[in-house]
Amino acid sequence: MQCPKCGLENSDTDTICGCGYDFKKGDGEDPKEKLRQLRPYLSIWRKPRATIQQIIDVDPRHKFHQLVLFSAFLGAINMAMEQIDKGVSEVIEGLLFGIILAPIILYLVVYVGAVILKWAGRLIGGAGTEQNIRYALIWAVLTSQIASLIFNPAYILFEVFDSTSEIINLTVQVFAAVLGIVGIVMYLWSMVIGLKILGQVQGFSAWKALMNYLVIIAAIVIPFVVLAIAIPNLIK
Repeated sequence: MQCPKCGLENSDTDTICGCGYDFKKGDGEDPKEKLRQLRPYLSIWRKPRATIQQIIDVDPRHKFHQLVLFSAFLGAINMAMEQIDKGVSEVIEGLLFGIILAPIILYLVVYVGAVILKWAGRLIGGAGTEQNIRYALIWAVLTSQIASLIFNPAYILFEVFDSTSEIINLTVQVFAAVLGIVGIVMYLWSMVIGLKILGQVQGFSAWKALMNYLVIIAAIVIPFVVLAIAIPNLIK
């Protein structure tokens, strides 16, 4: 048999490889060390289901608060960049607003969202815990903020940059267009990632994860529609 650690071929009767690998016990590596080697910030884009599952298997609270604060910080930067064509004061206001309020808002969204998604998920066979759903939600938010961080500079270059040189303008516009396309693709993929990781922690497909959100929308919209139809009839 081949050693998974060093690649050396061993006989089927060997229990320990020459490199020290124990075929019965495995490498005995600390699960959290494996998590660090996983590099979830990269692997979440390539293997979202496997990444989120490996993390929650080891520690479903792994760097949760750091992820919230980092996502909120990126959100503040994105908010500031969206105001850049309105002036420096608006950029500063947007940045301060985001830094102060974004973490509070994000905590509320993640915690309340997890409760609602768990309830709605139960109606369609979901089995995720609030803790795991919170973790999936914050990773979904983080990937979308990273995608926005790629797209917003393209918007700024289109709206703000202006040179007297037509060659420079054309070069910048081409670069901005490429950056914008990459940002849009990443943002769309971040939405898919959000569905995939929610589906993973709930125990169903990405399509059913989409249904999880649709159930919530239906639960909010249908009562308002009923009231909108019923109230005029009651008044008559």
